[in-house]
Amino acid sequence: MILIIDTNSVIAALLKDSASRKIILSGKFKFFSLKILHEEIDRYQDEIIQRTNMTPSQFFCLKERIASCIAIVADEKVVSFMEEARHVMDMIDSKDTPFIALALAVENDGVWSEDRRFEQQSRVKVWKTKELLRWLEGTSLED
Repeated sequence: MILIIDTNSVIAALLKDSASRKIILSGKFKFFSLKILHEEIDRYQDEIIQRTNMTPSQFFCLKERIASCIAIVADEKVVSFMEEARHVMDMIDSKDTPFIALALAVENDGVWSEDRRFEQQSRVKVWKTKELLRWLEGTSLED
């Protein structure tokens, strides 16, 4: 399954050994995101370290492990889809517009997000963590 991953899903995986981390590290998904993902994680790095009691070294190792599972798509590939994405998402939450543009730019099965605002649009399928966990558990039976 190919998914666009939003920043909140990655931050959830950094904060806790949770379903989000299991999904990202499972190897069963191909994830795409944008450069802004790393910028946002860097912005919250100190808070994540503090909340998790990780050392900076532990945080860096986990961040790199998670980042290795996510392909970053060049902004240039997405820019031609921004106008359409603005029509879809700007009135809902303009911060999420680039993720919709990415979903329009690359082949994918939807966006993984717990952000309810994504559900207010109908252009791109939205996957919730529980749905992906069920899908992952179903695929492991077939392996």
